[in-house]
Amino acid sequence: MAVTAEALKAELLPVNGELTVEALEAMTVPEQVEKLAGLGLTMKQLARCIGIGESTLYRYMNTKRELREAVKRGRAKGVSIVANALFQNAQDGNVVAQIFYLKNRSPEQWQDRRELQVSADQGKWVINAAPILSSDDWFDQAKEDSAVTD
Repeated sequence: MAVTAEALKAELLPVNGELTVEALEAMTVPEQVEKLAGLGLTMKQLARCIGIGESTLYRYMNTKRELREAVKRGRAKGVSIVANALFQNAQDGNVVAQIFYLKNRSPEQWQDRRELQVSADQGKWVINAAPILSSDDWFDQAKEDSAVTD
């Protein structure tokens, strides 16, 4: 049994009333695409929601700049929402969110593995290893970073 675009929209849209199927259908196609891309839908899901095939969506995106830009804007908005939520969770004391944030925003300071650079210099191997912070250094760095954000 094939799933209709309407059934898929109803299944994928938030239930909190933020976006209804009716509100979505009142939008232009680029507005729909932007909104759906911002909700994290895959290209296949997005295409099905607007009633076309995935390959047709890609073809339209290749020929219609407005549609291509709508996908980019929507995805950027979705990433922004998630990044803001991650940051808020980190600020609220979620240790996992704090670790994830620090490792991704400042990997040179917060990595938990060593990077080695190996090269040959006049026939001899040269190995340069980035230092790993000791526990004390790590906590000192965390305090410094915390002081900067306070």
